[in-house]
Amino acid sequence: MADMVAATTLEAVDILGLMKLLPHRYPFLMIDRIVDIDGDDSAIGIKNVTINEPH
Repeated sequence: MADMVAATTLEAVDILGLMKLLPHRYPFLMIDRIVDIDGDDSAIGIKNVTINEPH
């Protein structure tokens, strides 16, 4: 079974690409950009925080 799993690597997905990948929308979309993703193993994302956010 493990041979059938294809490795997927994405780099630098912006908010529009992220919204195509995830069903979440504001205020539950708590990430602004994916910097690096390696299949189901790991991901690095960025969340921009402003001073007027309640979180």
